[in-house]
Amino acid sequence: MKLKLIKTEKNTAFTTVTFEKKEVENAQKIATTKLAKEITIKGFRKGKAPPNLVKAQIDPQKLNNETFFPLFQQAAQKTIKDFKLAVIGQVKLEKLDTKSKTACKANLSFPLMPQFTLGDYKKTVKSILTKVKDKNKDQKLAAISDTLIKKTDITVPQGLIDQEVNQSLSRLVQQTESLNLKLEDYLKSIKRTAGQIKEEYEKKAQENLKLDFILSAIAQKENIKASDKEVNQLAKLSKTPDNLKSRLKPVIIRRKTVEKLLSF
Repeated sequence: MKLKLIKTEKNTAFTTVTFEKKEVENAQKIATTKLAKEITIKGFRKGKAPPNLVKAQIDPQKLNNETFFPLFQQAAQKTIKDFKLAVIGQVKLEKLDTKSKTACKANLSFPLMPQFTLGDYKKTVKSILTKVKDKNKDQKLAAISDTLIKKTDITVPQGLIDQEVNQSLSRLVQQTESLNLKLEDYLKSIKRTAGQIKEEYEKKAQENLKLDFILSAIAQKENIKASDKEVNQLAKLSKTPDNLKSRLKPVIIRRKTVEKLLSF
Protein backbone atom coordinates (compact mmCIF):
# COMPACT_ATOMS: atom_id res chain seq x y z
CA MET A 1 0.00 0.00 0.00
CA LYS A 2 1.05 3.59 -0.64
CA LEU A 3 0.19 6.37 1.78
CA LYS A 4 0.03 10.11 1.22
CA LEU A 5 -0.80 12.90 3.65
CA ILE A 6 -2.87 15.37 1.63
CA LYS A 7 -3.45 18.10 4.21
CA THR A 8 -4.15 18.85 7.86
CA GLU A 9 -6.77 21.44 8.73
CA LYS A 10 -9.11 22.14 11.63
CA ASN A 11 -7.40 19.39 13.63
CA THR A 12 -8.19 16.76 11.01
CA ALA A 13 -5.65 14.95 8.83
CA PHE A 14 -6.76 13.91 5.35
CA THR A 15 -4.86 11.08 3.67
CA THR A 16 -4.95 8.90 0.57
CA VAL A 17 -4.12 5.21 0.60
CA THR A 18 -3.62 3.18 -2.57
CA PHE A 19 -3.98 -0.61 -2.44
CA GLU A 20 -2.42 -2.63 -5.25
CA LYS A 21 -4.68 -5.05 -7.12
CA LYS A 22 -2.93 -8.07 -5.57
CA GLU A 23 -3.54 -6.75 -2.02
CA VAL A 24 -7.26 -6.43 -2.70
CA GLU A 25 -7.45 -9.87 -4.33
CA ASN A 26 -5.71 -11.52 -1.37
CA ALA A 27 -8.01 -9.73 1.07
CA GLN A 28 -11.04 -10.83 -0.94
CA LYS A 29 -9.90 -14.47 -0.88
CA ILE A 30 -9.59 -14.35 2.90
CA ALA A 31 -13.01 -12.69 3.18
CA THR A 32 -14.59 -15.27 0.88
CA THR A 33 -13.13 -18.15 2.91
CA LYS A 34 -14.45 -16.60 6.11
CA LEU A 35 -17.95 -15.97 4.76
CA ALA A 36 -18.07 -19.40 3.08
CA LYS A 37 -18.13 -21.01 6.52
CA GLU A 38 -21.50 -19.36 7.15
CA ILE A 39 -23.12 -20.57 3.92
CA THR A 40 -24.90 -23.86 3.27
CA ILE A 41 -25.44 -25.03 -0.31
CA LYS A 42 -27.67 -27.98 -1.11
CA GLY A 43 -25.61 -31.10 -1.75
CA PHE A 44 -22.64 -29.90 0.30
CA ARG A 45 -21.84 -29.77 3.99
CA LYS A 46 -21.71 -26.30 5.53
CA GLY A 47 -18.45 -24.63 4.56
CA LYS A 48 -17.47 -27.39 2.13
CA ALA A 49 -18.99 -26.14 -1.13
CA PRO A 50 -16.69 -25.13 -4.05
CA PRO A 51 -15.50 -21.48 -3.86
CA ASN A 52 -17.16 -20.50 -7.15
CA LEU A 53 -20.57 -21.68 -5.89
CA VAL A 54 -20.07 -20.07 -2.51
CA LYS A 55 -19.03 -16.71 -3.95
CA ALA A 56 -22.23 -16.58 -5.98
CA GLN A 57 -24.25 -16.90 -2.78
CA ILE A 58 -22.39 -14.25 -0.78
CA ASP A 59 -23.97 -10.83 -0.40
CA PRO A 60 -21.71 -8.51 -2.48
CA GLN A 61 -21.95 -5.72 0.10
CA LYS A 62 -20.99 -8.10 2.90
CA LEU A 63 -18.05 -9.41 0.87
CA ASN A 64 -16.97 -5.84 0.15
CA ASN A 65 -17.07 -4.95 3.84
CA GLU A 66 -15.14 -8.06 4.88
CA THR A 67 -12.57 -7.38 2.16
CA PHE A 68 -11.84 -3.73 2.83
CA PHE A 69 -12.30 -3.41 6.60
CA PRO A 70 -9.00 -5.22 7.40
CA LEU A 71 -7.25 -3.21 4.69
CA PHE A 72 -8.54 0.06 6.15
CA GLN A 73 -7.41 -1.00 9.62
CA GLN A 74 -3.91 -1.75 8.37
CA ALA A 75 -3.81 1.52 6.43
CA ALA A 76 -5.00 3.53 9.43
CA GLN A 77 -2.43 1.98 11.78
CA LYS A 78 0.40 2.51 9.30
CA THR A 79 -0.70 6.10 8.59
CA ILE A 80 -0.79 6.97 12.30
CA LYS A 81 2.66 5.46 12.80
CA ASP A 82 4.33 6.85 9.67
CA PHE A 83 3.01 10.39 10.00
CA LYS A 84 3.04 10.40 13.82
CA LEU A 85 -0.58 11.50 14.11
CA ALA A 86 -2.11 12.18 17.53
CA VAL A 87 -5.44 10.60 16.67
CA ILE A 88 -8.26 11.01 19.16
CA GLY A 89 -11.30 9.41 17.53
CA GLN A 90 -12.48 7.03 14.86
CA VAL A 91 -10.89 7.11 11.43
CA LYS A 92 -13.46 7.92 8.74
CA LEU A 93 -13.62 6.62 5.18
CA GLU A 94 -14.33 9.69 3.06
CA LYS A 95 -14.21 8.07 -0.36
CA LEU A 96 -13.48 4.69 -1.96
CA ASP A 97 -12.60 4.27 -5.64
CA THR A 98 -12.52 0.68 -6.94
CA LYS A 99 -12.94 1.46 -10.65
CA SER A 100 -9.27 1.09 -11.56
CA LYS A 101 -8.18 -2.36 -12.77
CA THR A 102 -4.71 -2.03 -11.27
CA ALA A 103 -5.29 -0.40 -7.88
CA CYS A 104 -7.88 0.74 -5.36
CA LYS A 105 -7.75 4.20 -3.79
CA ALA A 106 -9.34 5.38 -0.53
CA ASN A 107 -9.49 8.76 1.19
CA LEU A 108 -9.39 8.66 4.98
CA SER A 109 -9.71 11.38 7.62
CA PHE A 110 -8.20 11.30 11.11
CA PRO A 111 -9.49 13.50 13.98
CA LEU A 112 -6.48 14.90 15.85
CA MET A 113 -5.92 16.05 19.41
CA PRO A 114 -6.47 19.84 19.46
CA GLN A 115 -3.61 22.07 20.56
CA PHE A 116 -4.78 25.08 22.56
CA THR A 117 -3.73 27.56 25.24
CA LEU A 118 -5.41 26.94 28.56
CA GLY A 119 -4.80 30.40 30.00
CA ASP A 120 -5.03 31.43 33.65
CA TYR A 121 -7.90 29.10 34.52
CA LYS A 122 -7.36 29.52 38.27
CA LYS A 123 -7.89 33.25 38.12
CA THR A 124 -10.92 32.77 35.88
CA VAL A 125 -12.53 30.17 38.13
CA LYS A 126 -11.88 32.14 41.31
CA SER A 127 -13.51 35.18 39.73
CA ILE A 128 -16.57 33.13 38.73
CA LEU A 129 -16.90 31.55 42.16
CA THR A 130 -16.87 35.00 43.75
CA LYS A 131 -19.73 36.09 41.52
CA VAL A 132 -21.85 32.97 42.12
CA LYS A 133 -20.95 32.32 45.76
CA ASP A 134 -24.62 32.20 46.73
CA LYS A 135 -25.52 29.62 44.08
CA ASN A 136 -25.69 25.86 44.55
CA LYS A 137 -23.01 23.42 43.36
CA ASP A 138 -24.62 22.66 39.99
CA GLN A 139 -25.11 26.34 39.21
CA LYS A 140 -21.50 27.11 40.13
CA LEU A 141 -20.27 24.30 37.91
CA ALA A 142 -22.44 25.48 35.02
CA ALA A 143 -21.07 29.00 35.34
CA ILE A 144 -17.49 27.74 35.42
CA SER A 145 -18.03 25.46 32.42
CA ASP A 146 -19.73 28.12 30.30
CA THR A 147 -16.99 30.66 30.97
CA LEU A 148 -14.09 28.28 30.34
CA ILE A 149 -15.67 27.16 27.05
CA LYS A 150 -16.13 30.78 25.89
CA LYS A 151 -12.65 31.89 26.96
CA THR A 152 -10.75 28.92 25.46
CA ASP A 153 -10.14 28.84 21.73
CA ILE A 154 -10.40 25.18 20.65
CA THR A 155 -11.14 23.78 17.21
CA VAL A 156 -12.88 20.45 17.72
CA PRO A 157 -12.37 17.97 14.84
CA GLN A 158 -15.60 17.66 12.85
CA GLY A 159 -15.26 13.88 12.92
CA LEU A 160 -15.60 13.86 16.72
CA ILE A 161 -18.65 16.12 16.55
CA ASP A 162 -20.25 13.88 13.94
CA GLN A 163 -19.68 10.80 16.12
CA GLU A 164 -21.37 12.47 19.09
CA VAL A 165 -24.30 13.67 16.96
CA ASN A 166 -24.84 10.24 15.43
CA GLN A 167 -24.89 8.65 18.87
CA SER A 168 -27.43 11.23 20.08
CA LEU A 169 -29.62 10.67 17.02
CA SER A 170 -29.47 6.89 17.53
CA ARG A 171 -30.56 7.31 21.15
CA LEU A 172 -33.42 9.56 20.02
CA VAL A 173 -34.62 6.94 17.53
CA GLN A 174 -34.44 4.23 20.19
CA GLN A 175 -36.41 6.36 22.64
CA THR A 176 -39.17 7.12 20.14
CA GLU A 177 -39.37 3.46 19.13
CA SER A 178 -39.68 2.43 22.79
CA LEU A 179 -42.72 4.72 22.98
CA ASN A 180 -44.16 3.20 19.78
CA LEU A 181 -43.79 6.54 18.03
CA LYS A 182 -42.47 7.33 14.60
CA LEU A 183 -39.62 9.83 14.66
CA GLU A 184 -41.57 12.12 12.29
CA ASP A 185 -44.56 12.17 14.65
CA TYR A 186 -42.35 12.88 17.66
CA LEU A 187 -40.67 15.80 15.89
CA LYS A 188 -44.07 17.24 14.97
CA SER A 189 -45.19 16.98 18.59
CA ILE A 190 -42.24 19.07 19.80
CA LYS A 191 -42.44 21.38 16.77
CA ARG A 192 -38.91 20.62 15.58
CA THR A 193 -37.48 19.50 12.26
CA ALA A 194 -34.79 16.86 11.87
CA GLY A 195 -32.41 19.61 10.75
CA GLN A 196 -33.08 21.67 13.87
CA ILE A 197 -32.53 18.69 16.13
CA LYS A 198 -29.26 17.88 14.40
CA GLU A 199 -28.13 21.50 14.71
CA GLU A 200 -28.91 21.47 18.44
CA TYR A 201 -27.03 18.20 18.90
CA GLU A 202 -24.01 19.59 17.00
CA LYS A 203 -23.87 22.68 19.21
CA LYS A 204 -24.16 20.60 22.38
CA ALA A 205 -21.57 18.08 21.16
CA GLN A 206 -19.09 20.84 20.41
CA GLU A 207 -19.56 22.38 23.86
CA ASN A 208 -19.25 19.01 25.62
CA LEU A 209 -16.12 18.07 23.70
CA LYS A 210 -14.51 21.46 24.37
CA LEU A 211 -15.20 21.06 28.06
CA ASP A 212 -13.71 17.54 28.00
CA PHE A 213 -10.49 18.87 26.45
CA ILE A 214 -10.33 21.75 28.94
CA LEU A 215 -10.88 19.52 31.98
CA SER A 216 -8.33 17.04 30.70
CA ALA A 217 -5.74 19.82 30.29
CA ILE A 218 -6.48 21.15 33.79
CA ALA A 219 -6.15 17.63 35.22
CA GLN A 220 -2.67 17.39 33.70
CA LYS A 221 -1.70 20.82 35.05
CA GLU A 222 -2.95 19.91 38.52
CA ASN A 223 -1.43 16.40 38.32
CA ILE A 224 -4.79 14.81 39.02
CA LYS A 225 -4.78 11.03 38.64
CA ALA A 226 -6.92 8.00 39.44
CA SER A 227 -5.34 5.40 41.70
CA ASP A 228 -5.87 1.66 41.31
CA LYS A 229 -7.71 1.70 44.62
CA GLU A 230 -10.15 4.35 43.36
CA VAL A 231 -10.69 2.45 40.12
CA ASN A 232 -11.34 -0.82 41.96
CA GLN A 233 -13.77 0.86 44.36
CA LEU A 234 -15.77 2.39 41.54
CA ALA A 235 -15.67 -0.86 39.56
CA LYS A 236 -17.10 -2.72 42.54
CA LEU A 237 -19.78 -0.09 43.11
CA SER A 238 -20.77 0.07 39.42
CA LYS A 239 -20.28 -3.68 38.85
CA THR A 240 -17.87 -3.00 36.01
CA PRO A 241 -16.08 -6.13 34.70
CA ASP A 242 -12.28 -6.27 34.91
CA ASN A 243 -11.78 -5.89 31.16
CA LEU A 244 -13.60 -2.51 31.23
CA LYS A 245 -11.96 -1.04 34.32
CA SER A 246 -9.68 1.18 32.26
CA ARG A 247 -12.74 3.18 31.16
CA LEU A 248 -13.31 4.28 34.74
CA LYS A 249 -10.07 6.25 35.06
CA PRO A 250 -11.24 9.21 32.94
CA VAL A 251 -14.51 9.27 34.90
CA ILE A 252 -12.66 9.50 38.21
CA ILE A 253 -10.18 12.08 36.93
CA ARG A 254 -12.99 14.26 35.56
CA ARG A 255 -14.88 14.12 38.90
CA LYS A 256 -11.75 15.00 40.87
CA THR A 257 -10.95 17.85 38.46
CA VAL A 258 -14.43 19.31 38.89
CA GLU A 259 -14.07 19.10 42.66
CA LYS A 260 -10.70 20.85 42.39
CA LEU A 261 -12.20 23.71 40.39
CA LEU A 262 -14.99 24.17 42.89
CA SER A 263 -12.43 24.40 45.69
CA PHE A 264 -10.46 27.31 44.21
